[in-house]
Amino acid sequence: MKTLKSLILVLGVILAWNLNAEPDREVTDGGLGVKEPSPQAAEPADKPATPATPARPKTPSEVLAEQAEQKRLAAMPKRPDTKDVTAAYEAYTNNFNTIRDTYRNELRKIYAVMIKADARNPELDPIDMELSLMPDKSVGQDRPDRLDRGYGSIAIFKNAACLAAQTKFNKAYEDAQKGYLMALAKAAAAADKAGKKKEAKAIKAYYEDLYINNMQRLPMDGPVEAIIKKVFDNPAEVSVKDTVKADLKQDTRICDKDKRLVWTEIPEDLAGLGLHFSMYRDAGKARTDFKVGKAGYVMMACPSIRTVGCMQMEGLEKDGWQHLPIPLLKTSSGDMAVLVRFCKSGEEFSIQTEMHRAPVILTK
Repeated sequence: MKTLKSLILVLGVILAWNLNAEPDREVTDGGLGVKEPSPQAAEPADKPATPATPARPKTPSEVLAEQAEQKRLAAMPKRPDTKDVTAAYEAYTNNFNTIRDTYRNELRKIYAVMIKADARNPELDPIDMELSLMPDKSVGQDRPDRLDRGYGSIAIFKNAACLAAQTKFNKAYEDAQKGYLMALAKAAAAADKAGKKKEAKAIKAYYEDLYINNMQRLPMDGPVEAIIKKVFDNPAEVSVKDTVKADLKQDTRICDKDKRLVWTEIPEDLAGLGLHFSMYRDAGKARTDFKVGKAGYVMMACPSIRTVGCMQMEGLEKDGWQHLPIPLLKTSSGDMAVLVRFCKSGEEFSIQTEMHRAPVILTK
């Protein structure tokens, strides 16, 4: 009898514990089926919590760069959620992934041959080579609504085989971009024909944004002369605040009221083109404000430091500015890189540096 009573008591305790316990809850989280532990699995409340490491406060540069990126994303037309657009996007993404993987595999084969032929060369580090095949941008992930040319610079060796693979990749990528844009144009026309005016307008806005910010980007792997010619064959009309136009020549003042700040060396690629620049009126100028009238390419010389406008240089690159592959413009107080961007009519820019040298606009 004692044994039976003891058994009933134990069963009662177990039953009570099960009734009070909360079972594990399954959290789908996109079909992953991740288990969320019940409260019983948590650590006792009386156990002293490990103090969390305080987050590093963001620098002014990081804050401004984040604000600029949020502003850019907010202004970017969203991909319309229609059947035709979604189908076109999925087809483009699959096409891009195939092109990218083919390019990576070709580079791996080239790298393997290079290592076998020159195994003692410390520059031929297999780990570095593999890392070069893993850029941080991908269609459908980080920037799903941008057609990104970034993969064209994966190859870290500029030999004939790598350059041939790179050229082949760029051509296939450009064809994929054109195919995607053509599909979007057909989707807009179909919506317009069906009387879906609002849908057609949204698709057209998305199409135009992709076209201007991507198809109008310059392929920087071509001859510099051809790149510069394309820029000045289709220049934007720009109004730069508080500046005057001056000739871009050696020993010319960059600031009208500062004799010490002058151009000391103009790259051969720009010398002789008869270029002008936006000369500051006042000394100590750190900000350049300009507005685009007629759409076209804008060329800008910017301090070649990695922070611009208390904003990372990457912020300008994400906003569509491209580095022209020429030597730096030299001044009496530092070097300036040359950037280009296709700008839409009505766009306004305000770019500030952390030095007493604001960016200048170059025109012909």
